[in-house]
Amino acid sequence: LSGAANAAAVAAADIVVVTVPYEGHRDILDALAGDLAGKIVVDTVVPMRFEHGPYPVDAPAGSATEEAAELLPGSRVVGAFHNLAAETLLDLDASVHSDVLVTGGDGDKCRQVAES
Repeated sequence: LSGAANAAAVAAADIVVVTVPYEGHRDILDALAGDLAGKIVVDTVVPMRFEHGPYPVDAPAGSATEEAAELLPGSRVVGAFHNLAAETLLDLDASVHSDVLVTGGDGDKCRQVAES
């Protein structure tokens, strides 16, 4: 495990997992669209804001993953991890025993992500 700037991390990866707050989703995908071309992109973003507690916001495309697919036409975008509660993921000492839904229009790329 190592850290890198976004563009360098994308260049070194075959599968890229996007985990950013929704308010930065569009900007980061726009900035990395060229670097993400040809790669599988796993979008985990949920359109939420957290001022005074969590609440959902509308995503113009219907979901953050659909928005990512529109912003990254040269990438193969799937959605995953949307069904896991934030409280579960924030407890770093807890084991997570759950299924993870992987969504997208291409069964082969969904299987590849699920097997990775």
